[in-house]
Amino acid sequence: MAKRAGVSTADYRTYDAGTTIFTHQQNLEAFATGTTPEHLDYQANKIADFLVSTGLAKERPSMDGLFDDRFVKAVPA
Repeated sequence: MAKRAGVSTADYRTYDAGTTIFTHQQNLEAFATGTTPEHLDYQANKIADFLVSTGLAKERPSMDGLFDDRFVKAVPA
């Protein structure tokens, strides 16, 4: 994966500490609508608020259709 990312193996290993590979259940929960940081829609809304509040975006983007859980739901548990 380091080669594909265009970085050294050593550099790629440094990403490991900040990377979490979700279980199937964690993925299902992340795609569900929620009000905590574990939910993708919650995080997307926080980012949108930040972009508008800092002037990096003029208006909040639509979140409609942003997340598609079909593939996660299609995997047998």
